[in-house]
Amino acid sequence: MPPTTTAPALTTLLSLLGALVVTDLADAQVTLHTLATQLGPGAGWHLPPCVPTSYTRMDDLAAIQQWIAHGTAMQVGTQVSGILHAPHLDLQLLPLIAPLFATALERWRLQATIQRLQAEKHMLVMLSQLTANLTDLRSVLQVTYASIRSVMPLDAFAGTIYNPVSKAQVLSLLVDSDDIWTDTLVGPLSNNLVSWIIRNLKPLAFDDLLVELPGYPEIEPLHYGASQPGKSWLGVPMLLGDGRPVGILSIQHQQAGMYSAQDRAFMNEVATQVAIAVEKAMLLGERDQVIATLEAQVDLGEELGHSHDVGGALEGAITAVEHAFPGQVYTLILVNEEQRIIAEWVKENGQFFRDASIGELIAPHGLPHHVMTTGRPLLIDTDAEWNAMGMSDHFI
Repeated sequence: MPPTTTAPALTTLLSLLGALVVTDLADAQVTLHTLATQLGPGAGWHLPPCVPTSYTRMDDLAAIQQWIAHGTAMQVGTQVSGILHAPHLDLQLLPLIAPLFATALERWRLQATIQRLQAEKHMLVMLSQLTANLTDLRSVLQVTYASIRSVMPLDAFAGTIYNPVSKAQVLSLLVDSDDIWTDTLVGPLSNNLVSWIIRNLKPLAFDDLLVELPGYPEIEPLHYGASQPGKSWLGVPMLLGDGRPVGILSIQHQQAGMYSAQDRAFMNEVATQVAIAVEKAMLLGERDQVIATLEAQVDLGEELGHSHDVGGALEGAITAVEHAFPGQVYTLILVNEEQRIIAEWVKENGQFFRDASIGELIAPHGLPHHVMTTGRPLLIDTDAEWNAMGMSDHFI
């Protein structure tokens, strides 16, 4: 293209590049492509390493070579930000124009980075303030989800609390397509993504989960929600100052390649802050449990000391235990010297039930029989422990 015909277009182009103020990188890319088309038919730009974009598809090596043959690098100093392509422009002009495009793109990138860092800083400050007085673990996870969602693209979220003392997961908050539910019976570690992160104490990320996951044969993914599994997946551990894990945070997105190294670093910052809130909530929860247990002992003593009705006393005993350990199923059994049941109460969801097995022998393969035979308390945390005892869950 002769210089006389390109001069007006180039003058307009240079004026636009100097005057434009674009702070969103996506808008900057659209704007840059629009400006590049003013260089003539077929003109455009492309980011390295020459992968398909929404503007110019490059599906084979020949196309890439042809594109580069009529283009030049957009470069600021030693930093190459892309390729400017103008097949109908004098190739001698391209090296003069390309740095201007590179400078504009770099300016827009810096502006976008500044905005993002400011948003992330604001989010971390707000998260610290919102979790400062929370003592409920579920509330901590809910606030964390809402905070992350305000600055990160995601279609699903999972936050899991892990108790490093009992070595068990104690709570999970799951979000999928804005549906939120809580899992309070998560138990010991398994072979899923959450357990991998807790065991290895480091982040785990996938650009395309279903494609890359076979590279981790030790992981058995757990799918939740009604939607299709997300492609992008990023999970980070919540670690205390001494390195102990207290859970993980993970986010997912339906599109592939959504999370960058910067996203991982930011999620690590979030996880570090949330770990402090989780530890505090756990410590306060343990103190509340001790207080509730002592209060239950006092209530139980008063109930048994003042009641003249055995049934009323036993119901009061169950209520006292419920005060110390809320949200459970409670069973109280009285037997005679022959180990025949003379009274049995069950309380579930606030309702008392009296079992119809009065006069029967305690089942020989049940937990009550085991406890009475050994004379010791019994605690079962896992299916493996249950199975090792040879117990049937039908004889509790």
